[in-house]
Amino acid sequence: MPRPKMIRLAPVVLSLVILLAGCLLFQSEPQDRPDLGPSLTTRPVPTTPPMPEVTLTQSPSPTSETVETRTEPSVADLPGATSLPAPTLTPTPAPASTETLITDTPNVVSSPRLDSDGDDIENTLFSASPTSGLAEWTLVSISAGALHTCGIRRNGSAICWGSNEDESGKVFGQATPPEGEFDSISTGLLHTCGVKRDGSVACWGWGEEGQTAPPEGEFDSVSAGLVHTCGVKRDGSVACWGWNRDGQATPPAGKFTLVSAGAQHTCGVRMGGSLVCWGSNDSDQAAPPSGEFDSVSAGLLHTCGVKRDGSVACWGSNEDLEGNVIGQATPPVGEFTSVSAGALYTCGVKEDGSVSCWGSNKDLEGNMIGQATPPIGEFTSISAGALHTCGVKTDGTIACWGSDRYGQSTPPG
Repeated sequence: MPRPKMIRLAPVVLSLVILLAGCLLFQSEPQDRPDLGPSLTTRPVPTTPPMPEVTLTQSPSPTSETVETRTEPSVADLPGATSLPAPTLTPTPAPASTETLITDTPNVVSSPRLDSDGDDIENTLFSASPTSGLAEWTLVSISAGALHTCGIRRNGSAICWGSNEDESGKVFGQATPPEGEFDSISTGLLHTCGVKRDGSVACWGWGEEGQTAPPEGEFDSVSAGLVHTCGVKRDGSVACWGWNRDGQATPPAGKFTLVSAGAQHTCGVRMGGSLVCWGSNDSDQAAPPSGEFDSVSAGLLHTCGVKRDGSVACWGSNEDLEGNVIGQATPPVGEFTSVSAGALYTCGVKEDGSVSCWGSNKDLEGNMIGQATPPIGEFTSISAGALHTCGVKTDGTIACWGSDRYGQSTPPG
């Protein structure tokens, strides 16, 4: 089989892929795997086949006044980057769409802010909520991925913003949704999936591992992970498709109310509220506690869920890639309505509508970018991505914070 063409992923994908591909230690039998060089972490890794390769290179910042001015770390500066494998990504055509996206940049303010330690967050862009066109652009749900973000408008149409192509200009289409009416949407690394009003699932973007090829049937919800996707069908069963190296796309039997696809593991809430997880468990991210839960969110190497009493429980890694405790699996006390696990941080919506975040507020090089420093306001939902976070406010407007290098934190307005 001819080797697919490599694409060049930008530094923000690097942040996720380094976290997702590097720290998850792609290791297999000596006769089956390439020489991957030194590991990025010290955790033992199960014997498994290799993940497809990715070429990671730095891409220039977008030509926009709202581009972050700080210096992005290069691939060579990252630990173990010279030996890091990355998936071979073959572009797939973007789906035909008659969607017209607003390309005007909304008001963006750059202001000094403090993180939980009292440190200044410098050169971080925070998108102000749009003040016009609310009837057309307010959203009912939102999902933050690696380089792009998508949401559902009140009329059911999907809208996405952020990166839609690789460095050479080849379009993957992860930020170009098809037309139609959707009930929900979920963004992965370089693909997006949504549940349409008729219950069918539509996916777009990179699909080389089958993550954009959903099965037939009617679904209630869908969740896009790193390179796999899972959904809850109308009969309560879970179906998964895409990359299955660690069994993350092999769900157990039974009826579920919700499923969440992470990097290389997946978790679901069963009827009755108990949790079950499958896939990689090298950091105990797939070993949930007992108890009854309303929701669950699978991140990189950790998972969090909201219990029936409103408290949040997290499990899995509580450290960065160098073993320093950063607290992404140590939630604050309080009652929450929802929680979202990102790469190395977590955010949740409290009962009063305020947002609380915990874990890393920096990139891999220690630069403050503010993904765990939410703005003041009342929110109905929130989504933590790789290095940025977005939420829907009670009036339907959008607020995003963290990295905006590719426009993923600049919603249309």
